Amino acid sequence: MNLKGLTSQQAEESRRKNGANTLTQIPPDPLWKKILEGFKDPMIMILLVALAIQVVLWIMGKAEWYEPVCVLVAILLFFSFYTSNVGGVVYRYIIQINEVILMCYLLWRVETLSDLSSQQSLTMFAEEETATPDEVAKGVGLSSYVHDSITPLLQEHCIDAQLYLQHDLTLQQLAKVVGINRYYLSQYFSSQGTTYNAYVNGLRINHFVKLYHEYIANNRSFTTKQLANDSGYRSYSTFSLAFKQLMGQNVTTWMNDSAK
Repeated sequence: MNLKGLTSQQAEESRRKNGANTLTQIPPDPLWKKILEGFKDPMIMILLVALAIQVVLWIMGKAEWYEPVCVLVAILLFFSFYTSNVGGVVYRYIIQINEVILMCYLLWRVETLSDLSSQQSLTMFAEEETATPDEVAKGVGLSSYVHDSITPLLQEHCIDAQLYLQHDLTLQQLAKVVGINRYYLSQYFSSQGTTYNAYVNGLRINHFVKLYHEYIANNRSFTTKQLANDSGYRSYSTFSLAFKQLMGQNVTTWMNDSAK
């Protein structure tokens, strides 16, 4: 049997007649098509739902800003792996690791959301209404139902629990403990003809006055700075300014008048 191949002349003639003996390469899918196909991945769909939930919780003041950002970063990482054609065992391991991380995160989030059960009614209107800073400035976005619900919540979580004694307490922290959007809380104080700072200072100064009378009645020694610190003021100068604004005189003059 003669297995002799084509000569160079015969091979050249065959190429001219039938074309080169090469496989036609299929052009790669464009990036936008890969991104659209990525939405079919179950893990990406789960992360998108988690991102939507985190954004809603952040708007309601129930989540920190970095929580939705972390979920968004995870989504971008998934898309980068998906569009870079990383497949096989490597991709499966990546999916499994992220599934474990996502499951741990969801379990943690369920635990933290359970703390909101005592504030169920306020959660409902926080989901139904969303006020922006511009709306607060214009005086809109706060219904009478929301307004009436804030008063007992402040009584329970701020006054009765003496949260105002916490040093450096901020509006954001108070809103989170009460369970309401900070913009609603700011609007509530405005509707009362006051501000957050004036509200907290009023509670602290009243606490200082109460402590002062208790120490005097029990003949206990004290310093004004000590009582100010026990009333929620880390800075004595801040206490002095707040006391004078509320009581109309400085603390030394007030104590001298009270002793008469």
